[in-house]
Amino acid sequence: MEFKLYADGKVNPLGLDFDDVRLSIETELNGEIDSVNFNLYYSLIDLENNQPFLTVLSKTLTAIISARDLKETQKIFWNAKITVGGKEYISDTAFFETGIKKNKENETWIDNPAFNKSVAEFVKNFTVDKKPDKARLYIVGLGYYSSKINGKKTDEYFFKPLLTDFDYRLNIDNPDYDEDNFYNDKKSVCYDTFDITDLIKKGENQLSVLLGTGWYCNDDKLITDPCDRFGTPKLFFEIHLYFGDSVKIYKSDDSVLVRNTDRFSQLFAGDKGDFTAKKEEYVHARLCAPPAGKLVCPKCEHDKIIEKLKPLSVSKTDGVIEYDFGKNHSGSIYLKVKGARGKKITIQYYEVKDKNGLNPHTSEWIAYDVTGDKPIPIDVLYQKDEYILSGGVDEIEPLFHFNCYRYVTVRCEGDFEILSIESLFICTGVKRDGYFTCSNGFINDFYNAFVLTQLDNMHSGIPSDCPHREKLPYTGDGNLAAEPTMYTFNAEQFYRKWLKDVLAAQGNNGWVPYTAPNIGGAGGYWWSNVITDLPLKLYAFTGDKTVIEKALNPALKYLEFCANIHGGTFIIRRSFIRWYIGEWLNPETTKLDVDFMNTLAYFKGVINVIKMCEILGDNQNKLKLEKVKDNIIKAINLEFYNPNTKTYCGGLQCADLLPVLYGICGDDEKIIWDNLVDKYRNNARFDTGIILTPVLLEALTERGEEELCYKLFTGKGKPSFNYMLDGETTLCEHWNKTWPSAVTEKDGQEIAGGGDVSHCHPMFGSVVAWMYKHIAGLNLSELYKNKVIIRPRFIKYISNASAEKVTLYGKVSVSYQTENGFKMKVKIPFGLTGEIILPINKVTVNGVLSGNKITLGGGEYIIEEQK
Repeated sequence: MEFKLYADGKVNPLGLDFDDVRLSIETELNGEIDSVNFNLYYSLIDLENNQPFLTVLSKTLTAIISARDLKETQKIFWNAKITVGGKEYISDTAFFETGIKKNKENETWIDNPAFNKSVAEFVKNFTVDKKPDKARLYIVGLGYYSSKINGKKTDEYFFKPLLTDFDYRLNIDNPDYDEDNFYNDKKSVCYDTFDITDLIKKGENQLSVLLGTGWYCNDDKLITDPCDRFGTPKLFFEIHLYFGDSVKIYKSDDSVLVRNTDRFSQLFAGDKGDFTAKKEEYVHARLCAPPAGKLVCPKCEHDKIIEKLKPLSVSKTDGVIEYDFGKNHSGSIYLKVKGARGKKITIQYYEVKDKNGLNPHTSEWIAYDVTGDKPIPIDVLYQKDEYILSGGVDEIEPLFHFNCYRYVTVRCEGDFEILSIESLFICTGVKRDGYFTCSNGFINDFYNAFVLTQLDNMHSGIPSDCPHREKLPYTGDGNLAAEPTMYTFNAEQFYRKWLKDVLAAQGNNGWVPYTAPNIGGAGGYWWSNVITDLPLKLYAFTGDKTVIEKALNPALKYLEFCANIHGGTFIIRRSFIRWYIGEWLNPETTKLDVDFMNTLAYFKGVINVIKMCEILGDNQNKLKLEKVKDNIIKAINLEFYNPNTKTYCGGLQCADLLPVLYGICGDDEKIIWDNLVDKYRNNARFDTGIILTPVLLEALTERGEEELCYKLFTGKGKPSFNYMLDGETTLCEHWNKTWPSAVTEKDGQEIAGGGDVSHCHPMFGSVVAWMYKHIAGLNLSELYKNKVIIRPRFIKYISNASAEKVTLYGKVSVSYQTENGFKMKVKIPFGLTGEIILPINKVTVNGVLSGNKITLGGGEYIIEEQK
């Protein structure tokens, strides 16, 4: 058998924290597991002599070991003995290496005493008498940084470090951020560990570090939510050189030299540079206070180049060259250009080209002066880079800023020549390990658009709402897209990291902000619900109870916050801060009662935490929450239900859906549901927003309304997913591609929408999980039980479909076709059980007659309709 070994989700990682380390094995078993022995060794000699210092016995392919007793920078080797059907298999050997232990008093941080918002260059020169046996660089720069040893990059990554709640905020004057409420010890800074052994040479050596503003010093928007400005950029590093049993350490201190460069590279204002500028003289760096955040290792992958794109077409008009790279992707341009010295070249990035030409407004940020009666626009930020040419060949490449675009224009004040150009698609380096396809071309296009949209919105370890205008880790958007992302990518570590961000973002009063880390933004209780929802999604895919254990008390604290808000009424009527949203972005202006939706969000949070209590066997808290649940039901029915019309909130914008699904309607449930279904049968168009759209599709499917569900999803015109996707390669922020229209009170006449929205928002892609589960029939919601459910429901409308996902036990896959009779191929990895439910009564399984409900163990099967 072939084995892939991971420590905290990474292959042979360096710099792991002194905490629990999760070891896991990915393999294709050839039988059921008897036992797994995880063996850990201090050295390869111990391995050869079969003398592990620790053996952990397991029945699964994962184990958790404690690293608390290990030393700094210690290398630990490990392998596994897996017994399958009485036969033993020994895996290859892997390793992990612990990081450094630092208290704030022995962290040495430096900054640039002449900081002017430009990118700073720090230099550390050092001499070694001979090449070291081993060399490590432990480093982090706040905001973004890149590093080289002797002119060679230490790594392939971009936009480091991962975004976390680094520090206390600087000069906060924002109603959404009360510093006292977030004064805690949960802040962290992810330092990186790089193996630089091959980069160190005998004699003179140099570490050079470019340091930009990034998230730590993000003030390039004139007026915005300033919750993400922590301070001015600062740098920490240690170089460890090992010579036999001795180690030589070089640290970031005031012997390091620093200077301002001619480059500005900011999150939103883009890149600017002057190739004619004279280099400044170096000065000594300044010792500065460390950030409040604890130094920790990265919990997921960094950004990297995942694809290099060549333009599909090139055109030139009036001296402006336009490039079409074929799809809306995140990253930036790599360009070699030659032009007249001192002339400015401008590179602009666009998502959209419509009937009026290239449209910069879908990704623009407008800053408003809000001090008067009406907001006044005072600044606009576009996706734009500007450089002053040297007169020779100039090389332009991304540094600390990323865009999202399909089209690029290049213009110059004088004559110029593009010698070479390519677009670098940059995002978090998650591995694609899930796939879906079916016979309907539009459904395939929507699925592929979600995959691209989600990749575009994974940067610096966070899921963002859009990769240009805001770049914010919205808890609502990120939570909605989490399940389809885990179906499609090996994103477990990504969401483990983000869950840590959510838990760290929680205020001392229990409130969960609408972004995590908390950097402002709008939302409501459906956004805050991420603290009860995301742990269950992770648990469903992993079966790891420690996820629930870490989240339970914070989730309970959040429910206590909700209780304080409703004050015993069990109806949510206000928010902790200025934003208070229920449903969001219905086709027209959202009209659904905000108190109703937020009370239902509170109810969903209670349901989730009851599940968490059940998983952990916490009966005491479960019983308390069951009483809360009953009280919320009574309050909702008293406040929002009309027994005469049999509707909640008049049935407006699918208001009756959640009460039916949550079982709070009592004897009227069937009438309410039938009326809801009739409404959509009479007009098969969505009137829902980001919260209720995926729930509606799931509910219709689960309750036997496949035809109606299919009509809704594949419908055309406005509003529809077809309209949203028309001409796009990524998903739009809104059904209508513009801000919602209003409706006049007099005659119901539609008024034109109010301006452009983003064309790269993943939140409506939440429905992709429904595609996997019900169109292809691959349902992984019980993977935590080592069970997969295979139940295709749309075989009357889909002539073929397939889906697959790689698990630790191997690939699970399903494919079917309906022409000339139903035929399905299923692969279940050993270690998992497949529960097959088919819409056909009589079938054969590998030639043996069977009913339509089948339980299968590991193996490959052909299931055919019995004729």
